[in-house]
Amino acid sequence: DGKGQLLNTNADTVAQAIAVGLSSLYDVQLVYCFELKGVLKDIQQPDSVIPEINASYFEQLKTDGIVSKGMIPKLENALETVARGVAKVTIC
Repeated sequence: DGKGQLLNTNADTVAQAIAVGLSSLYDVQLVYCFELKGVLKDIQQPDSVIPEINASYFEQLKTDGIVSKGMIPKLENALETVARGVAKVTIC
């Protein structure tokens, strides 16, 4: 802030805003990278990556408890990004 206080920002949200802004001019794909290979069907199996998630499948994954905690806002953000014009979001 203006007084030198550090602020915590959500990098996913910042990246989303930039991607959405550029999507009116370019074919944009957003890539989120984190410590896992992607969204996992089984957190104990690092190779159980779910290859594609749409809004209805996301709801099922939440209901089944497969996605939880910090992955929920990450996926909500990704789905909103696509709904707002970004061609594709990859989580890896």
